[in-house]
Amino acid sequence: PGIARLFKLILSTNYFSFNGRVWLQKDGFPMGISPAPEFANIYMSHLEKKLPTPPELLLRRRLIDDILVIWQGPQES
Repeated sequence: PGIARLFKLILSTNYFSFNGRVWLQKDGFPMGISPAPEFANIYMSHLEKKLPTPPELLLRRRLIDDILVIWQGPQES
């Protein structure tokens, strides 16, 4: 509950200035703030658990929000 409330607060109050005007970012996590990598890790870990592991998958590795996949087989599946 505590971390979820913190993320909700961060996601709902991200103001920034551009071109002399102040804007509210409505979607996504603001870049450059310290909890952004942790949020990406939590989200990607959750997503990764849902991914199947087909036999054509030779390697899948993740670093924060980047995924490297080595696949042997057809492009369509």
